[in-house]
Amino acid sequence: LVFIRYTLAPERVLSKKASQQLHLSNMGGACCTEETLTEEVNRIDTSADKIKSVFRRDPGEEEFRAPEAPALVGDELVGRWVTDKGTYSISRNAVGDLDFLEENSPRVILVGTLLWNNGWWEGEIVNKADNYKVVGRLRVKQEEDGLRTSFQRVGGKWDSIGLKASRVLK
Repeated sequence: LVFIRYTLAPERVLSKKASQQLHLSNMGGACCTEETLTEEVNRIDTSADKIKSVFRRDPGEEEFRAPEAPALVGDELVGRWVTDKGTYSISRNAVGDLDFLEENSPRVILVGTLLWNNGWWEGEIVNKADNYKVVGRLRVKQEEDGLRTSFQRVGGKWDSIGLKASRVLK
């Protein structure tokens, strides 16, 4: 037989006896009165030590800690990067995709979403400041202690060498 504790108010729950009576009344048994419930209400110990003890596996073991979220594929690209042509950033958007942003001037704001494709993170790049006009495609991959980028203008070929990017330290 499993007993369910019913919460009445913050820091208060029904005792086993009151839970049994309430459980029986829900199953067609004799109804318990408000007086019975009031008599059977116990205070819950909400001290920090008591709460911590709930999260211990065994006495003497370390406290329970929630596991860290696993790294997502592509997290190594997230950050600010600098090349000999300028600075750009890669960040996670609301749905977890990788977004590219390079602000060269008020008239040139390059943006795009990078998706995994044959060993590269790749995406269409548009100029946000020019009504989202497509300017080309960008490929990015991790290389040694930085990133390698390669760009392809609309109607052109991929840059065979590309640019080496270094992480901007905070």
